[in-house]
Amino acid sequence: MIEDSIKVYKNKFEERYTCELNRKIEGTDTFHKLPFQKSFNELNKVFGVDTYISNEIIKLSKQGNVDELVYSKHPFLPVEKVYIGFLTTKNYAYLIEKKNKIYNKRIYITIWSLDLKSVFPPIISKQLETIIPKQILSNFHIHKYDEGKTKPISIYIGIKLIYSVKNIMEVFNNILKIFNVNSSIIEQVNKNIKPYFNNECYWLGLTNNNNEYIATIYYSRYTNVNI
Repeated sequence: MIEDSIKVYKNKFEERYTCELNRKIEGTDTFHKLPFQKSFNELNKVFGVDTYISNEIIKLSKQGNVDELVYSKHPFLPVEKVYIGFLTTKNYAYLIEKKNKIYNKRIYITIWSLDLKSVFPPIISKQLETIIPKQILSNFHIHKYDEGKTKPISIYIGIKLIYSVKNIMEVFNNILKIFNVNSSIIEQVNKNIKPYFNNECYWLGLTNNNNEYIATIYYSRYTNVNI
């Protein structure tokens, strides 16, 4: 499955996609059983995954039953990532990233209520709480940590499967305004995402990178929501 996303900074944005080798059981948050070793071998065969990333992912996979496997490689920048999740059984996941020849490891932990305060300063978290409607939220969200850190750098806000990109864009635009994103960037993001308005929206990813605020909207490539 291909998952598209738009990552928005204050003065720029990036359109991205990831290859998901796992699949959810339709209409649920439960994953089909993933034959990890076979899937990862096929991934390696097609994309030629970086050797260090490959070795680390294989080591991590031995911690339990992997039910998520996601691969991402930037089309022209030296950035490559592999994500494996044990979220169905153990509520955590890992990402190994290579960026400009530097490797990073990140940990993803499932949380059961919307906790923005751990990521953002009080003023920002309160503003975000006022513009994110509770009715759009799924049953769980995710905090992302840099390895060795106790404070999360990101929160991935789970969106109920019934909502499309069109349903969520007002919320996303309000988030961008709180993050002081340039108005011309907001306008261009809305223009570029319009063809995907009827597609399913999965997550809103909000990041605090040393007081640089970044927002990402994740959505399916193909139309699968009835409006």
